[in-house]
Amino acid sequence: MRVFAACLLLAVVVSSVPVSQRPHASFEGEIPIPEGFSDIATVLGNPTWEHLFFNFDGGLAIVNTEGETEWACPNLGFSKHLLPNGHVVSVVQEDNVLNSPVEIRADCEVVKMAEYGANGHEVSFDHLNGGSEVILLALHGCDGNIETEGDWRCENVISWDLTTNTVSSVINLGDYYEPSTHWGLLSEQTDWLHANAAGVGNANNIVVGIRHLSAVVSFDRDTREIQWTLSSEIESDFAFLSEEDKFYNAHGVHQLENGNIMMYDNGNVRDYPEKVHMLTGHSRGLEYELDFQTMTVKVVFDFPTAYSAAKGKIYRLDNGNTLVACPQCDSTNPERTCSTCERTFSESSPAQLEGVLHVGSEWKEWEGVVYEVDPNHKIISELRVNPFDDGLYRVSAVDSLPTM
Repeated sequence: MRVFAACLLLAVVVSSVPVSQRPHASFEGEIPIPEGFSDIATVLGNPTWEHLFFNFDGGLAIVNTEGETEWACPNLGFSKHLLPNGHVVSVVQEDNVLNSPVEIRADCEVVKMAEYGANGHEVSFDHLNGGSEVILLALHGCDGNIETEGDWRCENVISWDLTTNTVSSVINLGDYYEPSTHWGLLSEQTDWLHANAAGVGNANNIVVGIRHLSAVVSFDRDTREIQWTLSSEIESDFAFLSEEDKFYNAHGVHQLENGNIMMYDNGNVRDYPEKVHMLTGHSRGLEYELDFQTMTVKVVFDFPTAYSAAKGKIYRLDNGNTLVACPQCDSTNPERTCSTCERTFSESSPAQLEGVLHVGSEWKEWEGVVYEVDPNHKIISELRVNPFDDGLYRVSAVDSLPTM
């Protein structure tokens, strides 16, 4: 069918990987598509990408410009990355497995598994470190040990060496933050940071997105010192040129080769307290330019979507176009307006402050839309996720399919 359109382990796709280091593998053999994954997308318009690699709550899939599923694997994490060898790294999500990071081949068979518990939010291939490591985030107690439920939680940035199959801690965020001074409107005891993105930057740095603090933080990868912080809720090294330029509770934070920062700005508490139930508002794909002379940030790309309380991704294509994945946009309604995303909340999952409702919600049959837009914000194509059991999380473009 032709179509258009705290602290957790993560697999982040870093869109700044040079073209020469991106995978160019060829697909060998015919791998059957798992049940439920054969008719998941409709593509409209004239897409310039060849294959879209995206993930759902229940697995991973790659589709072509006709909306046909070319490859899929169930029971894997929210995160994924296609390695230069043609294999995929992600996180197993099954009841009888300790949610471990895995390297899989095209037939979904596990080639390598790290003996390390993970949540599955993100996995980012560390292309600057010899091409053998993956950067992860893991949920830990603030002393570096996994604690019992109800205790304070801190994320660790973790490195998984694929050559030796060893996992080591790189940065314990609990060494840099504490709840008494670093607290956001969505923070709660067991999830006060909610780091949900981590990957290599453009200058020997590691960039971490901390959703519940509305913060982006750059660490020197050698000294582990904080280089700079950009935030709308805690102390920030950079000033915004206007209130409208601020971001809130983002997903998919990463740094481009030119130093700019991209993210999907969910905007959960953008209008707090005027809109305490967050029933209206908007999300958007954002790109910031950092000025280290004036210590200000300038919005250089801003593509509003309907409101999406959680998930999301923005990805820059090689031709300058941009993919913006809106997970809670209505795939059956072509209107790109906030009115298409009204929703009802579950009263059982409030945040800690003054009735602000947390992201726990009952969604309508919205499975998400991926917009491809040019530098002038013109929509070139859409990938609309057809209603099925698992909704869109995030997306990236790949040059080829996984290999054996």
